[in-house]
Amino acid sequence: MRGCKRMIGALLCAGLLLGGPANADAYTVSNLVGSNVTGAYDTSSKVVTLNSSEGTLDASAFSSSMLLEDIGDLIAVQMDAASQTMYLPADSDSIFMDATNLKTVDTTGWDTSNVTRVCNMFWECNSLTSIDMSGFDLSKVTDASDMLYGCDALEVIQTPKKSAQVAIELPYLYASSNGTVYHSIPANLNKSVTLTKAALTNATISLQKSSYAYTGKEIKPDVTIKVGGYTLKQGTDYVLSYVDNIKVGTASVRISCIGDFSGMATKTFAITKAANPMKVHKKTITVKASKLKKKAVKKKALTVSKAAGTVTFQMKSGNAKIKVSKKNGKITLKKNLKKGTYKVKVVVKAVGNDCYKAKKVVKTVKVKVK
Repeated sequence: MRGCKRMIGALLCAGLLLGGPANADAYTVSNLVGSNVTGAYDTSSKVVTLNSSEGTLDASAFSSSMLLEDIGDLIAVQMDAASQTMYLPADSDSIFMDATNLKTVDTTGWDTSNVTRVCNMFWECNSLTSIDMSGFDLSKVTDASDMLYGCDALEVIQTPKKSAQVAIELPYLYASSNGTVYHSIPANLNKSVTLTKAALTNATISLQKSSYAYTGKEIKPDVTIKVGGYTLKQGTDYVLSYVDNIKVGTASVRISCIGDFSGMATKTFAITKAANPMKVHKKTITVKASKLKKKAVKKKALTVSKAAGTVTFQMKSGNAKIKVSKKNGKITLKKNLKKGTYKVKVVVKAVGNDCYKAKKVVKTVKVKVK
């Protein structure tokens, strides 16, 4: 095949076929592309220009008639401004197969109403970023397998005005303007839809909650990501990583798409101070009056555990001859306190710290003098 291409190229350069082109870098071929279809291939720009006079493209001869040493060199296909309707043949299999550098295809004036096969049509056209099939009538197509296989750069697709009798698999997930997500172009869809590669830019991202209390451990909120009616799956469509998600402050979760989706996003959430875990236990104080005749007596009635931050004690109510230590909460019964039962109300406060809130506990201690 390559030898044939070189032979045709040599004939053109020598002016033996069609009189030769004016520009040595632009080769024009008549009726080799198809019946009443001519093509010019510019070897400098790597662009093919087609002109049809109500002709039919010869799909199997396309690459060789363009004198391509390798169809992978092709960058663009355009239609001449004076071109009329160009009919694609019933078997339009593999026309642009392996055109790995193909970036644009002008489909103006293409008539696909008699096409029955489009399998492998754009196989591995992995530089193609958009394709307009809005003028296509593929209603007779029964084989569309791998039509867009390997078109990894395809961001925007305008679907056919009449789709094939079978679904056309898409290289990724795509979303319409109303949020509908497409895994494939549905069979027998009789309208053209503009589809954009599904990405986080057109997704709704929500966290389980926007605020979480400090735990001392990593906090990893669940993330829900929806594109239209489709809910993305963690591990299949995206992976998560967390930043600053232990200490009190602003934490973030980073979402990185994988698989059929693209893009990255960050959502923040708050880590707030947790409730102070302070516990206060009390016990009844019992003192013999005989001891108080000699001297004052100190007793521990309150036990504090798990407090976050400095703890202080304050007597709120009681007897004038009963005092409470601000530092340790010990209760002092002054000398000559009379027999009886007394109630002392004590406020215990923990000021908290960077991770825990302040806390106040009120305990009423019973004091018995016998």
